[in-house]
Amino acid sequence: MSTISNEQAKDLRNAFKCWQQDYDPVEDKEQYDMFGLGVVAMDELLALRKERERAEPAYYLNQIDYGDGEGFELRAYFRELDAMKSKDDFGGVVIPAYTAPPAPSIADDSLPYDPQIAEYEQMMEAEQAQADTTSQQFESLAGKAVVPDGWKLVPVELTKEMRGKIHPFAEATCLNCGRQVVADCEDNVTASWNDMLAVAPEPCK
Repeated sequence: MSTISNEQAKDLRNAFKCWQQDYDPVEDKEQYDMFGLGVVAMDELLALRKERERAEPAYYLNQIDYGDGEGFELRAYFRELDAMKSKDDFGGVVIPAYTAPPAPSIADDSLPYDPQIAEYEQMMEAEQAQADTTSQQFESLAGKAVVPDGWKLVPVELTKEMRGKIHPFAEATCLNCGRQVVADCEDNVTASWNDMLAVAPEPCK
């Protein structure tokens, strides 16, 4: 990945500002805002680079190669003078080490205020609030099933009340052999089903 120089970042910032003026803030709002964000991004990049240039090393490393082309040793020093002395004694290369700059906070007041960006943020918040309301409406309807007339919701597993309404099997005489058998007749099943439906849970209303 190639990096851009400070001069290129300044040129890009000015180009974004120039291109932004080619668009109407109302009729071409998306393009206008996009180039406005480009200006803000370049300003932030340049500010971070300027801060980094002023930073001082947190410590100094002396990298001493073992001479085998693969191994090396790193020795850390808080003062550059100590690292240079180590280099004189053992050889190696002194490398300044910097701490990473803190990440900018979300509500960073140091960024320039742009009314178009503020308007865009307000619009996004309003859309999010509307989306939240819509999702709440769907959630409130989720537990309410539409049941056609003449139908009733029945749980997959019979409830205790429904089990209590099952009629016992009827005893009958087998027509083929004449023995007494236990059989469920159509009337018995229908009566059981009707009684079970009477105690089935009602849908949410």
